[in-house]
Amino acid sequence: GEETAPPEGGGQGGGEASSGGTSQTVQTGAGTEVPSAGGGAMTLAELSAWMEYESSGALAAQSMLEAEQALASGVGTSDDALRRTFAQSQAEPNQQARRNQLSEEAAALGYEYLKCRDMVALREESVAFWQALEEAVTAAQAADSGEDAQREEKRQADLQTVQEMLASETLALEEAQADLEAAAQALNTALGNPYGTEISVTDSLEAEALPSLSGDEAAVQALEMRNEIKQAEYQVQREEQTLNQLRYQYAPDSPQVLEQQAAVQEAQAACSQAESQVEADVRDRLTRLGLLSRKLEQLSAALEQTGTAPPQTDYVLEGGTEEAAWSSNLTALTEQWTAIADNRASLIQNTAQFNLDVLCFQHAIGVGCTAATI
Repeated sequence: GEETAPPEGGGQGGGEASSGGTSQTVQTGAGTEVPSAGGGAMTLAELSAWMEYESSGALAAQSMLEAEQALASGVGTSDDALRRTFAQSQAEPNQQARRNQLSEEAAALGYEYLKCRDMVALREESVAFWQALEEAVTAAQAADSGEDAQREEKRQADLQTVQEMLASETLALEEAQADLEAAAQALNTALGNPYGTEISVTDSLEAEALPSLSGDEAAVQALEMRNEIKQAEYQVQREEQTLNQLRYQYAPDSPQVLEQQAAVQEAQAACSQAESQVEADVRDRLTRLGLLSRKLEQLSAALEQTGTAPPQTDYVLEGGTEEAAWSSNLTALTEQWTAIADNRASLIQNTAQFNLDVLCFQHAIGVGCTAATI
């Protein structure tokens, strides 16, 4: 069968058009040609389309489709009409399942990159905040026109606190940069690129829409479409076919017939279990998507209240009277930025996971990601 061209702008996610990255072929040491996406910038949609239609996995999926289409046409099936009929109805759903799997692999790599990229940006903001606060605390000493040991002691304690936070955030930034580098190299590995190839995903990390269908609707759709159920139903048909054949050869109470009756019953039980597992799978996925969507809403609402930018580093020392010891606003500034940064980090991480889960749910209420054995 001929391969269908990828849909224009296919895949998932938004983002601007690629500014680089061209498909090419690289030679391995054994001289085998391996598809390579090349380097440069790409969108999630472009990444997914390449994985689904041009990667080594896509080539393997196409070969499997052609093999199944050959079975559907009668090549290699001899007089096995049941297998031939199943191949005729199942070849295309199997191909879609293989593409779904490649799409999910692409999305997992892409969203991991976007998550790491945005975490690096957040850590850079945090380091800049603590550097500015360190300068503000240090400047407080130069602005002091008097000599107050308790004031200086408080300022020194605050300076130590800020320097400790700066060191911690600097380390966190280095870890985030290492995570981003690892995410980029994972992309290169999947795309067939040499180590160190410059590559990036350009999309904005924004939450997808929560699927609008109900659990009942999702279950009905999945029970009708999923390949696992088609496979289980086919297995029942094969076992029943074998039983009917044995009944022409052996007595009803022969061990051959009785054993095959047990095989039929086991296949029927497995079919029922497949239906139950598929329904439980899609209902659980939808429930968890709803919970994660609410969490994203809560995080967004909190950030609307606090803002997303670091507070102004206006360090102030107050007190120094008989009634009040020296104090500063460092704790308030620290708590304010920590709350904002924590919410932003959680929003980044959970948005990436939510978007991936939405894609996987969409596949789960279709044919899924598992090809049936023909």
